Amino acid sequence: MFYTHTYGQGEEPVLYRSPYEIRRDIGEINQRIKDTDEKINVRILLTDLLTRCADGRAEEYMPELQQAIREAEGVLSNLSELCHRLGNLKREMEDTVWALGI
Repeated sequence: MFYTHTYGQGEEPVLYRSPYEIRRDIGEINQRIKDTDEKINVRILLTDLLTRCADGRAEEYMPELQQAIREAEGVLSNLSELCHRLGNLKREMEDTVWALGI
């Protein structure tokens, strides 16, 4: 982390995280997105298989399918939050690059 303050120009002091710290957080979020994506793909395959195996008895499999839908909605919400956090980290990195004059 580093601290900047421009005396005499009326700017507030600012504490910036290092680019390394921000990149580390971006890497962690990217990994979580990849892990979630893999879970979605497996879930889609299982749901598709379950649907094909129903042989016209869909009512027997409805609870499982409804659960799969609820889980997919939860995953979508999680992915949306991760994307939002990734956007925040991007803006933080841009601010840090500006402050460093890179």
